[in-house]
Amino acid sequence: MGLPSVLVVDDDPLSTLMLQSILQKEGFVVMTAVNGRTGRLMAESEQPDLVIMDIQMPEEDGLVACMAMKSNARTANIPVIFISAVEDVTTKINGFNAGGLDYITKPFEVLEVVARVRLQIRLLHSYRSMVAANLEQLNNLGTSQKNILVQPEEYPEAAFSVFYLPAQTAGGDFYDVIHTGAGIYDYLVADVSGHNAGTALPAAALKALLRQNAAMLYSPLENLNLINLHLRPVLQEDQYATLIYARLNKARKSLTLLNAGHPSAIIVRAGQKAEVIEQSGDGLGLFDSVFFGVQDITVAPGDRVFLFSDGLIEQGCDGPISRRVGLKKLVHLINVNPSPTVGGTINAVRENLFPRRKKMDDDVVLLGFEVT
Repeated sequence: MGLPSVLVVDDDPLSTLMLQSILQKEGFVVMTAVNGRTGRLMAESEQPDLVIMDIQMPEEDGLVACMAMKSNARTANIPVIFISAVEDVTTKINGFNAGGLDYITKPFEVLEVVARVRLQIRLLHSYRSMVAANLEQLNNLGTSQKNILVQPEEYPEAAFSVFYLPAQTAGGDFYDVIHTGAGIYDYLVADVSGHNAGTALPAAALKALLRQNAAMLYSPLENLNLINLHLRPVLQEDQYATLIYARLNKARKSLTLLNAGHPSAIIVRAGQKAEVIEQSGDGLGLFDSVFFGVQDITVAPGDRVFLFSDGLIEQGCDGPISRRVGLKKLVHLINVNPSPTVGGTINAVRENLFPRRKKMDDDVVLLGFEVT
């Protein structure tokens, strides 16, 4: 591990010089930039341990720059501390919403700046060590993936049901439901490329990383950007993962839906017909910088959402079918089976699509949940 480095982004020369002097005396390597755009590009290329960012700057302000950093896989996990003469609560909240982890007001105290910088860098190094340790443990994983799949009775308030049928003893598809906060649940379905037991380890690694980051209160977008960086070491050559990720906030009646190269989700509004939520995005593990489809949707009690893997819509009881035909059939089956429960609809779909077939060519996952 090299010397800890800090990037100071501020258009005020005096403030920049003071911060640079303070931090260098404490042993930090310090880089500087005069506006948000230059700063975030430097953060991407130089990979500092931390960024101290002013808010009011020409060309690109700190809030915009920070949001751009958090949406970029190469800079998403670099902590940002805002430092500004603006003291109103709204600006501070905007800073935290943009992805900042701390906020220091000018004029600043020397000891306060040093203490906050050290704290954030220690937290970052602890997080990196934790990820490395988890990945090392996953390399020795010997348990069946089926043993780590959450069951509906474990989270009754999540109001979900699921049908899971792996093609092998340990499959590359998996699902998860994560209780991330009071009245907040994450639902996801993922698919690691390949149809053999070699997909079980990457699938378990992906599941562990998702749970780890969700527990640390990352947003779904931050979660996926971080995972994209850390997943590559456990993927085989030319291997990748697709994912559909839904975060339901019951109090706000909002659903955030992210797509990483996966089949689109289906929503059934209470008393209405099923419709596909069209999305696209890059798979995980393919590129350093990736694009994920993101939608924020307002939901109401009684609405249902279905997430599924491609194995559900690309194979039938008599063999392979096209994704377009399979998706159309799935929407139809959901519409003609308006069960009082999500589980009833899922069972109806399963019995219709796979009435005789027990040996599958690809893993199958169908997960549904209801807004309550």
